[in-house]
Amino acid sequence: MEHDALLEKYRPQIISSIREMIRIRSVEAPPEKGKPFGEGVHQALTLALETASDLGFRTVNRDGMIGYAEHGAGKEMIAVLGHLDVVPEGKGWTYPPFGAEIHDGRIYGRGATDDKGPTMAALWALKILADEDHRLSKRIRIIFGTNEESGFRGITWYAENEEHPVAGFTPDINEGIVFAEKGGLRIPMEFRTGDPGPIALSGFSSGEAVNIVPDLAEAVFEGEETALEEWAVKLREAVTLLPCGGEVARDGNTLHIRVFGKAAHASLPENGENAIAAMCLLLGKNPPPCPFTSVFGTLSRLLGDSRHGKDLGIAMFDEVSGVLTCNPGLASFSNGILTVTLDIRHPVTIPGETVLKELQARLAPLEVGFSVASRANPLHVPKDSPLILELGEAFFETTGKRPEIIAMGGGTYAKALPNVVAFAPFPNALPELAHQTDEYIEIAELMASIKVIKAAMLRLAK
Repeated sequence: MEHDALLEKYRPQIISSIREMIRIRSVEAPPEKGKPFGEGVHQALTLALETASDLGFRTVNRDGMIGYAEHGAGKEMIAVLGHLDVVPEGKGWTYPPFGAEIHDGRIYGRGATDDKGPTMAALWALKILADEDHRLSKRIRIIFGTNEESGFRGITWYAENEEHPVAGFTPDINEGIVFAEKGGLRIPMEFRTGDPGPIALSGFSSGEAVNIVPDLAEAVFEGEETALEEWAVKLREAVTLLPCGGEVARDGNTLHIRVFGKAAHASLPENGENAIAAMCLLLGKNPPPCPFTSVFGTLSRLLGDSRHGKDLGIAMFDEVSGVLTCNPGLASFSNGILTVTLDIRHPVTIPGETVLKELQARLAPLEVGFSVASRANPLHVPKDSPLILELGEAFFETTGKRPEIIAMGGGTYAKALPNVVAFAPFPNALPELAHQTDEYIEIAELMASIKVIKAAMLRLAK
């Protein structure tokens, strides 16, 4: 049976299995026995492995850290790396974020494009390839990742304990083939608010994950009612000038301030509106009519142009991968310390140490403490490498188009294992919906991607 006939035969099952996967809220949660990333991620991994087993593949579950499905024989192995975990859903969805509803030919839900849809598409591509009974010299393994969005611990465990592929790709981008991925730094900055004055900060929170541009920031102040009301009048006017607006409400001696933003992937902060930066600018430029902590004045100067780190002293650029990006993704207040965590993506030819040195020079005179919560090295593969050329040919033979060879700020599993790059198997570039509200995938693009993934598997495993 030809590929298109098999694809049509399995179409209802393909769509059903992807929708079933999207319905699982696989956001990392506190660990449990045998579930290192929580119940939701465990359910997603279990479903993927059960589906793979039902399709006839050998499956392995490494104590919930990672799992994979495999087909074929041979000394060497090629891999497709996907992930089943997702970032928190956020607010403002038109359709339920874990409903997997279909509207106008689209499946809506968190993970539809990032990365449940493409990962399950790879599994079905392997099923069609197996049914066609090709002669292969290498095994094909689909690796089901478990915490790509929150630390890479699962795939790092795999890299340290399991077989490495001789070639592979991760279908975790919306267009092209990626030859360069920027390096990453996650930096918590700590600001001491000092002794309380007539008006004092009592709460500050924002962000659901550091790699999402936050769409809401909330601050709470306490103080004398007359002073708070006078300040509230000023702030109510000022929030109307913010990009996404806000709300100011006083309840006795407590003032609640909410500033709205627009969510986006941290690697593309220009696609969003950062609520933390907007809140700090609001408070820094509109202080109350009484002695007040200088923290927000400092923050307003540091985050005035946060998207590329200009005011933090880390604006950088290279010809390979473009500009540095910076996202203040999380904020919290506890014990007199306001913590703001940055997600920084730096150009591939600029070492992370260079970024840290410049950041230290900017923050030290302000007595702002910072640390490195995590870091990821950049990835740079020659554009004319055999892997990129083979993936390009697979794309061309199935779509009639040549894929773009691009650099990007997003970090994928390509950084975790050798001989792997990020590859978008979609005939048409998908809209950038990762980490945004109303994430969806076009069913037509999803089905077409299965053809591209199968062609790529065949070329790499021949």
